[in-house]
Amino acid sequence: MSLSIQYIKFFRFLLFICLFGMPGILQFDRSGITQDYGLFNIQSISRIIIYLSIFVIVFWSFIYKESYKLNLKAFEKIKIPFLYYCVIFFTSIFVLSSKDIILSAYFIFEWLILLFIIYLYHNALDGLDINTAIQDIKIIIWLKIFTTLFVLIVAPKLVLMGDSKTVYRIGGYFINPNHLGFLSSMLALYYMFYNNKTKIYSFFVVLFLTLLIIITNSRGALFSFILAFTYTLIYSKNIKNYLIMILLSFFMITFFYFNIDYIYRGLDISNIISLSERIPLWYNYYLEFIKSPIIGYGYIAGIKNMSLIISKSHWIAPHAHNDLIQAFLSGGIIVGFYSLFIYYLFFKSCFGQNQNNVNSILLRGWFIQIICASILMPLISYKLSLLSSIVWIIIIASNRRR
Repeated sequence: MSLSIQYIKFFRFLLFICLFGMPGILQFDRSGITQDYGLFNIQSISRIIIYLSIFVIVFWSFIYKESYKLNLKAFEKIKIPFLYYCVIFFTSIFVLSSKDIILSAYFIFEWLILLFIIYLYHNALDGLDINTAIQDIKIIIWLKIFTTLFVLIVAPKLVLMGDSKTVYRIGGYFINPNHLGFLSSMLALYYMFYNNKTKIYSFFVVLFLTLLIIITNSRGALFSFILAFTYTLIYSKNIKNYLIMILLSFFMITFFYFNIDYIYRGLDISNIISLSERIPLWYNYYLEFIKSPIIGYGYIAGIKNMSLIISKSHWIAPHAHNDLIQAFLSGGIIVGFYSLFIYYLFFKSCFGQNQNNVNSILLRGWFIQIICASILMPLISYKLSLLSSIVWIIIIASNRRR
């Protein structure tokens, strides 16, 4: 095996570890009210150890392979996200306490590790292209799903949340059910349009992933899947795909007809209209934003310190439940408009005319799904996660400049 192939496999392995991250292993009080483990608990310590270990490996890889020399052309690939997190940290310095700055700096540190792994991976490949990126995204999503299903067998309390009065959701403390739902929906779209297996194989994989989306009880993920699925099927103009859409539509309509509580989650229609009480929360964040519109309140810690409570469930919101709102609150209009620019680049990457037909269909569907996710949860403006990283990976891989 040549040395270059070994480098590619090594940096790809590092990328997978970094994106997989540290799953949840502690059953925290999700309300944030009655139980506080503090910063240094087994969950956070394990996460810190993992990323510090990755950093050491990345640092020595840079010294050994790059000989302290930064490839400026390759660095162009990660320059925009690199500057994004530098700006968001710089604005945070002016508004956070020293303790909160350390916390925010650590999560910026995780993002920078990911970006330099992508830089090294790009160099080893002599250019990270969108086809390679799509295949890597597919593999890491499957790793997340298989790991979750394995833990469901050996430690079900970590993976299941809910009760008989509402609904059970797969994901639990181990992985955010909404994240799992959106990742599963993206993978389902992949097997509709981007694989070399038989149609029968693809159909059963899509059916399995659709069931997984349903049992995460992520209404946003399911809606985004239906929206992206419908758009991409119309765009593809493939009669076989129309047939699959009809079959899956029949399955979903039948399921919802006999399981209307799935939509309500044991609550009422107001919960759906308010997007699980997000809209009132966003209004309260708006009232806070106008008090510090220029530089916001600081990355991660600033929003968390607001301790705004979602009234009906008496639950403290740890973040803004929206990527752009999170960005504007974290770094004011500076970071907010930078985030809008990032999503413009993401749009260009997914809808660019330079993609071949299969890539174009898939990426457009993924764009719809990730935009839906960004409306309901913070992504690039929050902690490193697989779902948020996909935005950067697609932007970087779609930029064909070497």
